[in-house]
Amino acid sequence: MPDSPAPTRSPLHEIHLQAGAHLAPFAAWLLPLYYQGLSEEHLAVRHHCGLFDISHLSQFLVQGPHATLWLNRLLTNNVARLAVGQAQHSLLLTDSGGILDLLLLYRRSPHSYLLVSNASPAILACLQAHPTPGVTLENLSPSRAALAVQGPRSPAVYQLVAGAHAELPDRNGFTEFYSLRGGLCAVARTGYTGEDGFEFFCDAEEAPFWWREFTEHGAQPCGLGARHSLRLEMGYPLSGLDLSPTHCPRQARLQRFVDLAKGPFLGRPALLAQPSPTSLLTGLRLTAASPPPLPSCPVYQGPLLLGTLSSGGFAPSLHANLALAYLPPSAASPGTPLEIDIGGQRYPALTVPTPFYRPPATAS
Repeated sequence: MPDSPAPTRSPLHEIHLQAGAHLAPFAAWLLPLYYQGLSEEHLAVRHHCGLFDISHLSQFLVQGPHATLWLNRLLTNNVARLAVGQAQHSLLLTDSGGILDLLLLYRRSPHSYLLVSNASPAILACLQAHPTPGVTLENLSPSRAALAVQGPRSPAVYQLVAGAHAELPDRNGFTEFYSLRGGLCAVARTGYTGEDGFEFFCDAEEAPFWWREFTEHGAQPCGLGARHSLRLEMGYPLSGLDLSPTHCPRQARLQRFVDLAKGPFLGRPALLAQPSPTSLLTGLRLTAASPPPLPSCPVYQGPLLLGTLSSGGFAPSLHANLALAYLPPSAASPGTPLEIDIGGQRYPALTVPTPFYRPPATAS
């Protein structure tokens, strides 16, 4: 059997090693799992400011006079409604209506877009399978890096670092500027933690400079462990765990990112033909002391096996164990008592609405 390829190293790999990061493979990359500790980093984001290396996300440049039409025929959201300087969540589906990925689309100009993806090989293959005249698709990922600065103090940190270059955009806004070193930087005020914050895209060779700038001005380095627990507290689904080609947007409760009225797009005929969903992505909270729940733990209602967890873990902000699972609609109503099998022992749980955690409102 051939050896598996070595995981890709981030442009910030040496910086992570110098900072004492505990590295782990993730999505074919080698990235920090944590530095000082998961809970400490999680709470730093909730109360102050955290900094994540998200260079594993793929960046695609879509340009040309027909770029809007092409994207609108592939993605579920209505691209034509996206103004220049705005960001939009969207889905890319299979022909059968299953979810390939939850994406972010940024409109740079009337005919130019930045598309950011989790499931890069599958997404790139899908995009390349639908070429059209008047559209160019460029994979920027090998030469680019991405950072996420998240937390209530993130606007202040940005002002200290980049205030001379550009203003932080409004929520779901997007802007670009050239650094003093000559590299093109992009800032998007989105995020996956539930806190105020922004994503910072830059040339790979400039990433160490920007990482040091953010940390020196108050951002605490954080690993993927904290990113997972933060997004779990918000009930945000993750591609590869909660989102997959076997589940459609209605099952994942992501209909808000689907515009069936806009016209044809990939997977639309299957969505229109689908019956009512037989399962719904549902939040669960353990109601007694238990080990942290993990994906694939069985979920029971009495003797009946309802399904398995898609995500789970400890939530430091709530001091509770939380999980997500696809459950039959009859068991998905809030307040339904269930049991989760963790390591061969069942623990009581209740279905609860998401988000599990609601951060205090912050000013834009």
